[in-house]
Amino acid sequence: MKQSGRIPLTRLIPRCRREALGPILEDPSSVAAREAVAVELALTLRGLLENPKSYAAWHHRGWVVEHGAADLQQELALVHKCAMFLPHSRL
Repeated sequence: MKQSGRIPLTRLIPRCRREALGPILEDPSSVAAREAVAVELALTLRGLLENPKSYAAWHHRGWVVEHGAADLQQELALVHKCAMFLPHSRL
């Protein structure tokens, strides 16, 4: 199969979102940053509920958690919940 030279949407969309979020998340304690983090976590959760193996969703979610003020206990609970659906999981 010949490569078209285009970036797949699954990689392009999160990249564009990260570029837009970067300045907002410079101050994770701001109202705008907390709202943006909540929106991004909800968005990636929808993707993970449809496909717990979605690399793009996990990668973007990890970036948001790293740069924003996310609840790490909730993140660990989500990881354990999604791992139950994966046949090779050892959690």
